[in-house]
Amino acid sequence: MNQPKILIVEDNWEIRELLKVILTEKGFDVQETETGQDAIDACEDHTPDLVVLDLTLPDIDGLEVCKRVRAFPAMKSVPIIICSGRTKVHERVTGLETGADDYLVKPFDPAELVARIRVLLKKSGQLTKETRGKAQSGDMKLDPKNYAVTVEGKKVDDITPREFDILHLLVQKSPEPLGRSEISRFVLGKDLGADSRAIDMHIAQIRKKLGPELSDRLLTIPGKGYLWSK
Repeated sequence: MNQPKILIVEDNWEIRELLKVILTEKGFDVQETETGQDAIDACEDHTPDLVVLDLTLPDIDGLEVCKRVRAFPAMKSVPIIICSGRTKVHERVTGLETGADDYLVKPFDPAELVARIRVLLKKSGQLTKETRGKAQSGDMKLDPKNYAVTVEGKKVDDITPREFDILHLLVQKSPEPLGRSEISRFVLGKDLGADSRAIDMHIAQIRKKLGPELSDRLLTIPGKGYLWSK
């Protein structure tokens, strides 16, 4: 079995080497870069299975790197975990809106990073691409293999894998409402709790990307969660 390829983008040598040692010991094939441009080139030349991305880089801001990398067709569904010392809520929200699948604040426990990597790799691999079927609601079609959402044959741009998973789940469960806890267990592989607002952020982005007509069908049910209305 091939080892999952992890690209570490981190300008701090000590952190980069520590992550390389830990991830290598856990069975990952690790590539490392210290600049944003090197990261962009690496993603274009040799598509990794997952990217661990710092935001404070010496040449290009990590958010811009995330945006450019997401523009590569082969990188559309590759998980990206931002690991950054930027702790403000709006900074974390911006990271997710730019295309990251997860955001881990420094300093962090390497064991937590490994756990998050495994969850995202599982979701981006056999679990989401092979075992879940296509879904459809009216003129909207969802293809788990390619994380593609199309409406009347036209692709909805910039849907991240995590956003796709939430939408796919809601469409499949319709007309049953799902709470934040249930959604987070499916999407993250762990329960963030009913009071977590992380799912709310993703729902807001899904509505924005679907546009006014379809977004009206993603309903908020007070006291119960979210529901996709067919």
